[in-house]
Amino acid sequence: MDIDITNNSVNSPKELHTARKLGIIFTVIGISLLALLAFLIALYKMNDSQLDAQTTSTSATIHEKIDAENDTLYKPTYEFKVNDKTYICESFISSSIRPDEGNVTIYYESANPNNCASDYTRTGARFFYFFLIIPVVFIIVGIVFIVTSTKRLKNSSSSNGATASQQPPTIPSSSGADLSQGYNLS
Repeated sequence: MDIDITNNSVNSPKELHTARKLGIIFTVIGISLLALLAFLIALYKMNDSQLDAQTTSTSATIHEKIDAENDTLYKPTYEFKVNDKTYICESFISSSIRPDEGNVTIYYESANPNNCASDYTRTGARFFYFFLIIPVVFIIVGIVFIVTSTKRLKNSSSSNGATASQQPPTIPSSSGADLSQGYNLS
């Protein structure tokens, strides 16, 4: 079934109901994705706000892997010291941008140095804000489908002839009864 509600062609009520259902599905998916991304961003922000100290890494290991498109992805692991104890700060983000192998700034929580992030991780995490475009597009497409199909359904039901309230009154059958029962026949 080919549903095209964007032009002015007439669609059957079945197609319009299907388009409206599709619009509802798109809107629900968009709102769900938006809520999930907002939750993940809030978690990231909350964790990032706990990183109240910083130091410089003492060494770096860059892990490489080839993805399905044959691109190389990099994921750094940095070592750093706090109070003469060595900690490891591993990025949770892989990127096609090769990270710095030198001494980089490491942000960590002073009460728990295992909670840490590098500039590489912080920069990569900000990239997730661009993913907010996807649920917004789903929501917009869903709303367009809902509004357009609903308008077309209303227009098609009102243009399918006069409604019962617009029908002229019928004269009762003449079975010997007075034909002027409440009707002005003059």
